[in-house]
Amino acid sequence: MNDNNGDTHSLLGPYVVGAVDDVERKTFESHLRGCVDCRAEVAHMSDVV
Repeated sequence: MNDNNGDTHSLLGPYVVGAVDDVERKTFESHLRGCVDCRAEVAHMSDVV
C-alpha cells in the first residue's frame, strides 16, 4: 500500500462492511482497480465478515 493513499486505505474496513456513502464507495472502488494490495485485503476481509 502506498502512504500517499492513506485516506483511501482508511476506507478499507468500512467498505467491506458496507459503511461508506456513495462517494466514498466510488472513490475506493476506483482505487481498488489500481491497488493489488487493497484488492487482496478486501478479499481476505470479506471472507472473515
